[in-house]
Amino acid sequence: MEFHDRWALITGASMGLGRAFAVECAGRDMRLFLVALPNSGLPELAAQIAKEYGTEARWLEGVLRAAT
Repeated sequence: MEFHDRWALITGASMGLGRAFAVECAGRDMRLFLVALPNSGLPELAAQIAKEYGTEARWLEGVLRAAT
């Protein structure tokens, strides 16, 4: 399957499985939209992935939850 130029939306991207999945997707030439909790180092990770893999990596730090 061809992944070039496709987007991957990855939650929990700053650590653990989310981070590993982000790196794997970047290695497959996918563009990334990374989501993680505030102050998790996500901007630095996105910049590192973009530089190392030459892919686009956008990010959003925030808490995702249902409205009450």
